[in-house]
Amino acid sequence: TLADDAFEGREAGTRAGKATSNYLMKELEKYGLAPAGDRGSYFQQFGGYRNVLAVLPGSDEELKHEYIVLGADGNASATAPWLEVAQALTLLPEAPRRSILIAFWDAEEKGLLGSKHWMKEPTVPVENVVFKINADMIGRMEEDKVIVYGTRTGAGLRQIVAQANHHMDLTISYVWWLNPRS
Repeated sequence: TLADDAFEGREAGTRAGKATSNYLMKELEKYGLAPAGDRGSYFQQFGGYRNVLAVLPGSDEELKHEYIVLGADGNASATAPWLEVAQALTLLPEAPRRSILIAFWDAEEKGLLGSKHWMKEPTVPVENVVFKINADMIGRMEEDKVIVYGTRTGAGLRQIVAQANHHMDLTISYVWWLNPRS
């Protein structure tokens, strides 16, 4: 759906970009995820753009105030898989112990504007974010190679990725330097 010509490339700030964020909002709403944007909505407005934010509250009374953030450039290649993850999370017999914030950042190609805006005006307390994973350009894999950033600062992440790849036989490239990304 997101790659359909009706969305005209989904460029941030355009009519098609707004149609994309409306589509994302409806999908998140359909899955039963709670709005996590401004004033009880799924949107966080800024400078003609808007992030789309939803939360699945955690099931553990002691840990549900902590957040795992699943972020994606609000385009298509990473957005579609995060929608799948959001739906799968809602189908679990019990929600994860920590709350899960699904974040579709707008205007990332224009200078990471959506994620930068959220950091300036977070919709959940930043100090309660215990883990964040960002997905971008999924499906642009060349030579069965997956590039993973953040393993230097994400304790145990390299081992998790390696175990998940055990039966897939993809080439994993662990990048040690940090780049300013979403």
